[in-house]
Amino acid sequence: MVRKSEWSDNQLEELLREMPKIEDHRNPRDIYQNIESRLKRRKKKAWVVPSVATAAAFLLFLLLSPTLTNWQNSADQSMESTNESAGSEEAKMEMSMMKENEEVIEEETNDVAMDSVEVSDGDATHKSFVADSHTALYEEDIMEDQEVLTFAIPDKNAQIAVPVSITVPKEEGKTKFELFTEAMPKLKEEEWGLSEYYPLNATLEYNEDVNELLVDVPEGHYYGDGAASENAFKKVLNDSLNMLNIDKVILSTEGNRGIMLGNTGVLNEYTPQVDTNHAYYFYYPFEGSVPYLVPYLDTHESLEEALEAMKNDIETHGLKASIPSNLEFEVDTPTKELIVIRLEDQSELGDSSKITYMVEAILLTAKDFDFKKVKIENAPTEQAGKFVFNEEWKVPVAPNKKYIME
Repeated sequence: MVRKSEWSDNQLEELLREMPKIEDHRNPRDIYQNIESRLKRRKKKAWVVPSVATAAAFLLFLLLSPTLTNWQNSADQSMESTNESAGSEEAKMEMSMMKENEEVIEEETNDVAMDSVEVSDGDATHKSFVADSHTALYEEDIMEDQEVLTFAIPDKNAQIAVPVSITVPKEEGKTKFELFTEAMPKLKEEEWGLSEYYPLNATLEYNEDVNELLVDVPEGHYYGDGAASENAFKKVLNDSLNMLNIDKVILSTEGNRGIMLGNTGVLNEYTPQVDTNHAYYFYYPFEGSVPYLVPYLDTHESLEEALEAMKNDIETHGLKASIPSNLEFEVDTPTKELIVIRLEDQSELGDSSKITYMVEAILLTAKDFDFKKVKIENAPTEQAGKFVFNEEWKVPVAPNKKYIME
């Protein structure tokens, strides 16, 4: 067994990144009663965890982090002393809940799947998850009983549509469309720094026999109020239909065929368009936040052309370059599935905190050009997050993963 002193900081960080996310959705009163019971039995601290995997994660964390153990023991002693001196049930419950909150905060802060930082946007404070070493969903992230759903969510200015991906449990007898509509109200667009858009202000009905979606909007809907709103609505329709493999959408307004859009006029139906060959850029919803990886609407003749375009900001849409402007490279396609990017000697990848995001932007762009794998050679560093250079990487399943409460 490796002694604690033999673990380097980097080894500890990578090991902690492999631990599962810890969540506790118990009622606060249940938490208090559980702690109260343990205090009466005068037992030493016992961890309450939701699963065997999480218990293993806590055990490993305690072995590797004596500082946290010392902190927790001190918190227990303080907790017992406070409870003994408290003169009421209300005080005891308040202190118990405070202790539980401290534990949850400590867990979330050290959670490797979703480390978080707080960033400010005006008067609001938002949580942005940063430490995962990757922002997209990959094959290894998805369990067999999970379905991947990707929502096109407009930014707050309705200039771009950010693809946000979640996983939901598959349910026997339910279609992907049903899972899609059930997930809409659970999205946290405002918290994620995007426009509150779902659930759609419309009645949705899927006709499986002809593979068509019926969308009926109310009078006075806002989907055609200006070019930005109209374009966002069409983008949401297009991406949703493609993701759900639906052939066409039939549009109506309170049962009457057609929907009025400001620039288009009356639109009766919509057929999804092939939407590929885009370059991916960084979009920062808040200052200091982790960027979303977003495809810009322009299309490119080749992947090499797209990668060159990714060196420049798209100021009109708030998109930032995802590849350093001075990074020089050659692009080779040894097979139909593999793209090899060979960096020139003395290449610099820029800000180390953005290298992983740059790699993912390249992977997503390669995916948009139907490549399955990417390899970057001659990099000035051996590894960025989970990505080891000079090895082949599979492209993601979906971009910008997020988590919702079930």
